[in-house]
Amino acid sequence: MIGDNPAMELTPETLEELESLVAQIEELDPTQVPEPAARLADILGRILDGLGAD
Repeated sequence: MIGDNPAMELTPETLEELESLVAQIEELDPTQVPEPAARLADILGRILDGLGAD
């Protein structure tokens, strides 16, 4: 149920890192996307792991 999800609190550093990666991905040629996309997936995975630890 959606209402049972904990609030997602991001540190300013994590938010800045996410915004930076998204901006980089938006500027890339599609053939250059895999490495930044993998970094973004790693950060999102760490955020989700942190939510599960609570």
